[in-house]
Amino acid sequence: MDTTQTRQDILTLEHTFWQAMKNRDTNACLELIDNSCIVTGAQGAATLDQNLFRQMMAGGAFTIDGMS
Repeated sequence: MDTTQTRQDILTLEHTFWQAMKNRDTNACLELIDNSCIVTGAQGAATLDQNLFRQMMAGGAFTIDGMS
């Protein structure tokens, strides 16, 4: 197994996810998360299923200005 390629694949997927979050592309995000995921923010951490994740994205209570 090529760990360099695996690392690059993971970083690419992570960047793709955060770009989808920034663009508020719910469908792209849902393609990249499991049936449940953990989200963190100013209010703490929560486990969300895909329906709750969809609601969070629709709620629009967040802004992503950039990623590093």
